[in-house]
Amino acid sequence: MSNRPKTKSKIQYGDSPTQPAGAKGGAKPSGGGAGGNPMGAKIAIGAALLVVLITVIVFAVQDGGGDSNNKVAFQSATVTGDALPDLGEGAADPAVGLTIPTIVGKSFDGSKVEIKPGGPQIIAVLAHWCPHCQSEVPKIAQWQADGVLDSKVKITGVSTAADESRGNFPPASWLEKEEWKNPTMVDTPTSAVLNALGVTGFPTLIAVKDDGTVALRLSGELSLDQVKSLASAALGEETEPVEETPGTTPITSPVPTTAAP
Repeated sequence: MSNRPKTKSKIQYGDSPTQPAGAKGGAKPSGGGAGGNPMGAKIAIGAALLVVLITVIVFAVQDGGGDSNNKVAFQSATVTGDALPDLGEGAADPAVGLTIPTIVGKSFDGSKVEIKPGGPQIIAVLAHWCPHCQSEVPKIAQWQADGVLDSKVKITGVSTAADESRGNFPPASWLEKEEWKNPTMVDTPTSAVLNALGVTGFPTLIAVKDDGTVALRLSGELSLDQVKSLASAALGEETEPVEETPGTTPITSPVPTTAAP
């Protein structure tokens, strides 16, 4: 559960044109002063400033810093091309051999992030509240730092299914804490990025070859051998099937994650 105080949500939605249901702006301040009493007005203003200061400090501590980008939950994104078919439970993945769509979106700070054909890559679709994602992200970050994963394979994250009520929020603070250095695209309120990639559970990692075709998709909490297999597949190398670790099946995704108002 979230440890955030039961106050009005501080979620920000970047420049996403659609906010989830219930995401509304604050109420307009009512008119009137402190009864025409200058001293009363000063006291009221001072009290209000104190409340604001305390609120800022509380959220700065809980959100991992005073950076407003840490509260961004959604951004806008544009998808060009055909969406990949959903990743099912069968042995054969219908997306293998298909070209990924081009997706232009934004990171938490509003900087441009693209997912498109060109260069071997792994796309990691993550949800901040998913326990398998919480376990997988620091491991991948460490494997990269240790040079265990081939640096020729670019990794791009996708932060999706953001939900302040489900814990480990906000996602930007979580990824920063785990030293996740990879560019990360923030999904839309209606999961446009997740749907375009055919993702049905978390985490899902997609290996894409240099020509933009899907080589392999794996979902659930993955072992080092499985992630290495994804990197090898992205490089066009032959890979041997790696058995799934018991108890690491993916967390099913709610699609779309949040209904549009």
